[in-house]
Amino acid sequence: MGSVMGRWLSGIALFAAIAVPRVDAAEPAMGVLLSVSPVYRYALIRLETGNEPMPQAKTGAEQSELRDGFFLIVPLNENEEPIETAHPDQPARWYLGYTFGKARAASRRPGEMEQGLSMIDFGVNYQEFVFYPGGGSASCRKAAISAYLSIYETSYATSGRSGSFISSLRATYLYEHRAAGKIGMVVPGAVGHPDTVNNIAVSFASAVGALIVHPAVIYEPSETAAFRFAFTPQYTFYNNQNKGNPFLDKERLRMEGWLHFFPVADHSIRVQAGVYSDRIVRGEVTDGGTELGVMFQFRRDIRPFDW
Repeated sequence: MGSVMGRWLSGIALFAAIAVPRVDAAEPAMGVLLSVSPVYRYALIRLETGNEPMPQAKTGAEQSELRDGFFLIVPLNENEEPIETAHPDQPARWYLGYTFGKARAASRRPGEMEQGLSMIDFGVNYQEFVFYPGGGSASCRKAAISAYLSIYETSYATSGRSGSFISSLRATYLYEHRAAGKIGMVVPGAVGHPDTVNNIAVSFASAVGALIVHPAVIYEPSETAAFRFAFTPQYTFYNNQNKGNPFLDKERLRMEGWLHFFPVADHSIRVQAGVYSDRIVRGEVTDGGTELGVMFQFRRDIRPFDW
């Protein structure tokens, strides 16, 4: 537990050291996501600058506003999952990254504005792995760099009408090193003592390459409603054979349904619950087959219609 807390504190300190100098110049907004499920738990912290564009009242006018900032992904699983069992679409490493993009708006008709947001996240992780080559007593420490790239796109209209459907899309590429599975090595006991088994990694970490395409259709009863619904299919191509190319190996389909609840009127705070079903489309039986589960999230939002 001490090492986990140490990583928390060092990561947050590094994030603050990079982000704080920007506060006076750009007045950034802080966003927080805490996600919990039986399979995976993680936190996402964002610090982004830039305001939502305010288009001119004249019909046909358009305006855009640049946005950028930093983000930190923090897995909350205390024990690292080896590559053979970890889900390919869920980062198992810490990532510190830079985010940039543009918010846009246009007055298409009187009383209605079309708005959108396009953002790109790029993060990296540096990790050292300890293993025992050949199962010997001498340990080896070797470093690896993982990368995270995500594109977020949404488009929506504000008109005061009820029953709106909003489209959103997130596509993520992940190249991540994950610990090799541990095996039991018999350690002969001293005279009069039994042998013991020591579980150790005997090879260096392997990498998974994954491409996750995650569109969403969001139903909002009204702009002031305290709840909304989202349906989000997700398709993942992945390869856990230490290759960056995610294609031509394994594929996974996930179907998600979400209920979003906003406890405050400005929609800045959100709690949500979702159910999902994972289906292995291509791959080995040991990948888990069909899985059913639930997910819970708490958010302090700075991106509209992120789910």
